[in-house]
Amino acid sequence: KMFAICVTLFRKLNFSYDFVRMPLVKFLQARAFGILDVFADRVENKEKEFIFYWGKSENRSAELLSQRPFSYIRFRWLDSEFEQEYVELKMNYSEITNDYVLEIIDFTFAGEEDDLQELWDSQVDTLRRTCGF
Repeated sequence: KMFAICVTLFRKLNFSYDFVRMPLVKFLQARAFGILDVFADRVENKEKEFIFYWGKSENRSAELLSQRPFSYIRFRWLDSEFEQEYVELKMNYSEITNDYVLEIIDFTFAGEEDDLQELWDSQVDTLRRTCGF
């Protein structure tokens, strides 16, 4: 019963961001950890573990679950209480429009969906500025 209650309080969210005719993949290929570098001040990699650093004292570790270089990565925060929680970043390219779409899957507690949306909007704005777009 406790598991069912927790799951109903936890939400999986999908976000999509268009990058119109931007050479985003080439930009990300030039970075050590691709798109992950843009979303943290510093990223370290030890085998299948990533450590993300923000500011001088905040950090969080994640386990790499799967990846396809420069197009897809899925990882799980090691401090998460929910094993089924993960973060996924996927870059899709449309040959018809020549545009890229960044798709993000992330999880949050019910009632905190707007906060997560604002966080990803801010992170993607940083990505756009970092890319010079």
